[in-house]
Amino acid sequence: MTIVAIIPARGGSKGVPRKNSRNMNGKPLVAWSIEQALAVPEVSRVIVSTDSENIAEIARQAGAEVPGLRPAHLAQDDTPTEPVLIHAIKTWCGDDIPGLVMLLQPTSPLRLPDSIGKARNCAVTRRNPLCPSAKAMRSSGAILASRRPCTTTGTGRDGRT
Repeated sequence: MTIVAIIPARGGSKGVPRKNSRNMNGKPLVAWSIEQALAVPEVSRVIVSTDSENIAEIARQAGAEVPGLRPAHLAQDDTPTEPVLIHAIKTWCGDDIPGLVMLLQPTSPLRLPDSIGKARNCAVTRRNPLCPSAKAMRSSGAILASRRPCTTTGTGRDGRT
């Protein structure tokens, strides 16, 4: 089965300008997600969808494919993720439609490659189309993240998720 990881990383941002290319602990933010995807042997391709030449160059240097730039109408503040994924698949996968597409948001750099592998296993073995890497957390009695159909992370002895 062909598994494609797609990382949508636009150049603009309202809150933090150029956030996807900003340095975070020694490397650009988008590079973290690329490296995590590349560390999962089952992932066949890592594609970055971007409208920015700068992010495209960072992504290529980190080992991802950037087959072209995303059209401007798919890189607006209010553009949903789904049309971006559809564009990437139709435009850059051609006739080789992937058996599984994994969405990796570049603004979630603290995931571990093992979490990506667990999400893949969840999607394949349980045939579950929604396998987010999320975990219910409580702080002062407030739920910070809801439990999902297929939780792929947990807290280990060392406190990491």
